[in-house]
Amino acid sequence: MTKGTIVGARGRGRGLLLAGAAVLALHALLIDALGTLRAPDPPRPPAPAMQVRALPADPPPVASPAPVEPPAAAPGLRAEATAPARRPSAARPPAPARSVAAAAVPKPPPAVAGPEPQAVAEPDQPQVVPAALAQTVAAAAPPAAAAATAAPPTYATRIPPPATLRYELVRGPFRGSGELRWAPAGDRYELSLDANVSGLSVLMQRSQGGFDAAGLAPRRFTDRRARRAAQAANFERAAGKVTFSGPTHQVALLAGAQDRLSWMVQLAAIAAADPQRRVAGAQVALPVVGARGDAGVWLFRCIGAEAVPPGPGASGPLDAVRYVREPEGSHDTAVEVWLAPSYSHLPVRATMRNGADGEAFELRLREARVGS
Repeated sequence: MTKGTIVGARGRGRGLLLAGAAVLALHALLIDALGTLRAPDPPRPPAPAMQVRALPADPPPVASPAPVEPPAAAPGLRAEATAPARRPSAARPPAPARSVAAAAVPKPPPAVAGPEPQAVAEPDQPQVVPAALAQTVAAAAPPAAAAATAAPPTYATRIPPPATLRYELVRGPFRGSGELRWAPAGDRYELSLDANVSGLSVLMQRSQGGFDAAGLAPRRFTDRRARRAAQAANFERAAGKVTFSGPTHQVALLAGAQDRLSWMVQLAAIAAADPQRRVAGAQVALPVVGARGDAGVWLFRCIGAEAVPPGPGASGPLDAVRYVREPEGSHDTAVEVWLAPSYSHLPVRATMRNGADGEAFELRLREARVGS
């Protein structure tokens, strides 16, 4: 090989080295330029890292039916929050803290829906009274009493002794007989009314029950009319309601409530216990329930003392106290009753009429046996 050839080869090798160095330098410049000229990141909201540092050490558990343990913080998160911030390089802005927190903290478990809140009944709720009864109660009681209670007042009573009263029965052109039998025995009673016309039974009522602080406390009332099946009202005192053998509805059982037969003896017991209830203008309000689903508060107004004309077989007029119950509607029951002090204030005369055009059902005393 000649000397010129050797020199030429050395020159080409040196040129390749210089070219390679130039290429590397150019790549370095491009990389540096890209790092410097890269478009800045879009503006972001305040770094969530501040929010992470503001969280309490032990966050409260998520509300759920069963306690849920809160997720533990990721290792190193608390140290990163308290360590001094690193100085960003001149070539690149610091990485957003949000991406670090998102990568370090696992998502909390989804909230579990708890049970729906249940309404809690207020204690000592007043007794609920049907609307039909409430209107009558408001008329029966003084304004202050009507506002203070939802039920009519109760009264002192003096229960009459056993008695049997026989009446003449009058209804329109028909004449017949009736018998009222009152049989108290210990803490229970039985009461019956039978009415006959020409030997045929036209009315048979039975009331059975006991006694409480308000007087008579019926438990079952049955009512049978001519050519009709018997129907009953059951006074379910433990449940506080009255149910019926026919109608499917029920009514509230109020203190002092009576049936369509026991009210006669209850009114007598109230009149016997309190002379002020026998003064003209005095009032007595009695809840009365029938066997066919009817219920209402019967307001009796005292008219005063009256002499009752003698009935067939009676020896003479009887001194009595008259009470009137005005009907509440066109088909309601109007009542007049005369209570005789000489017969423990039991009724010696009574008239009942259903509706303005209904025929009066009247009982006139013929004879009575009281106390045996």
